[in-house]
Amino acid sequence: MLAGVLLASALALLAGADPAVAHATLVGTLPAADVVIDAVPELVELRFDEAVEVVDDAVRVFGPDGDRVDLADVEVDDGGATLRAPIDGDTEGTYTVAWRVTSEDSHALSGSFVFHVGARTGAADIGDEDNATTEVAGGVGRWLGFAGTFVAVGAAALALAAGRVDERVRRRVRPLAVSGAAVAAVGVLLALVAMVAESAGRGLVDAIDLVPDLAPDTRTGRLALARAGLCLAAAVTAALAAVWRRSVLPTLVLGAASLATASLAGHAWTAPSRGLAVATDVIHLAAVALWIGGLVALLVALPVSTDRSRLAARFSAGAVALVVVVAATGAVSAWEQVRTFDGLTSTTYGQLLLAKVGGFLALVAVGWANRSRLVPLAGRTVAPLARSLRAETAVAGAVLALTAALVHQPPARATAPGPFTTTVAAEPGALGEDPGATDGATLDVTVDPARAGSNDIHLYFLDSGGGPLAVDAVEVSATTTGVPARRLPVTPVTADHVTVAGASLPSPGTWTVAVTAVRAGSPLDFTFEVPIT
Repeated sequence: MLAGVLLASALALLAGADPAVAHATLVGTLPAADVVIDAVPELVELRFDEAVEVVDDAVRVFGPDGDRVDLADVEVDDGGATLRAPIDGDTEGTYTVAWRVTSEDSHALSGSFVFHVGARTGAADIGDEDNATTEVAGGVGRWLGFAGTFVAVGAAALALAAGRVDERVRRRVRPLAVSGAAVAAVGVLLALVAMVAESAGRGLVDAIDLVPDLAPDTRTGRLALARAGLCLAAAVTAALAAVWRRSVLPTLVLGAASLATASLAGHAWTAPSRGLAVATDVIHLAAVALWIGGLVALLVALPVSTDRSRLAARFSAGAVALVVVVAATGAVSAWEQVRTFDGLTSTTYGQLLLAKVGGFLALVAVGWANRSRLVPLAGRTVAPLARSLRAETAVAGAVLALTAALVHQPPARATAPGPFTTTVAAEPGALGEDPGATDGATLDVTVDPARAGSNDIHLYFLDSGGGPLAVDAVEVSATTTGVPARRLPVTPVTADHVTVAGASLPSPGTWTVAVTAVRAGSPLDFTFEVPIT
């Protein structure tokens, strides 16, 4: 029944929502990155592939002398996908644009680019530094938010399972539910402050003053406040002895509902199959809460239970079913967020996920040993089972720490490197002095990682038979919509192989690369398109 209520609520919130493409990405700017223009523009425009949220100083523009020239007012258009920042500058040279936004999966994103007025004078030092304190506070807040809610939900569920026949268990776990839900509310608010600090480029203490003004104006902030409110409400219902004695369901439902808001604010919201991803994540979190939170509650309640053997056996039987649900929903969520084997092994998200799976398997192994060897002994002595439950709880805490880190990482589907490769034929025209070699010549291309930013391009020239084709000189240029063609520096490796190390392809989209090779005084022209994500 509880899963059905949560699922229905999540689907209701999904109704009518436009699906997000993925983790938000900057897809274009005006002026274009690294372009040279004649005059200082009136504004700077940034276009994203989905809606983003902005706080103070979302877009900052620095002139050639390092002073800010933006007017501190950012206009939001296209439902949040386009940002425009008016500027007031009149100096020739390089202008540096730094931006910070929050994507719909609660991640703070930032970046910078330059454009040049009249001449290139070098980017300004904008003085941004990573704030380790903010990152640690955010991680601790996420851990407390999940751990506290799991404990509150697990305590309420165990009290429900104990029923009226074991009133001592219900009384014993009530303080656990109160403290768990209260700690969860504190953790959620701490994570919200850290997110605002990261999005605004402020210190943790300074960001506290921004939360009341900024959080209610953003989807992410509203969901975080709602989650904290639900946790506090759960704590209140558990703290009121009369309510708890009558029914533990209010605490159970409120705590679980707070987990649903976490799904709506996380990676599931921006997954390719949003409905499936959110529903799966809600069920996954509810099952984990009942399993891991119930584990902590069992450890606390077992010594006072009037029927320890029955209580341990009921929890063990339920845990088996919950483990199956956790594994199945976790597999679906992993597919939604990773998509490729390369993403599983080569991204931070994928590596943390693998470590989490290892921790899950360790929990299953310990739990199975408890079920087969120690639960049958609970009627006579709880000491061996209690020791094992403490070890299991410690492992669960470590797995939860991995989860807190995981939810703050961009999903692997958005960050997995994917080298682009293609083979193109020479354009008809000049055949050089040796038509047999150049007629039918091809170019093997590798662009790594084929993502916005710095890329390494490898070019291999081949003759009509597929063998190496020596060339004397090579020129490479690249262009995309809104970006004039510009030369890329070429480094010869061998007579038939050249590289472009660290080629700047700063925005996602289709880039057109033109290659001209000179052989025996005659040109060979190649053109290919590279999809940059």
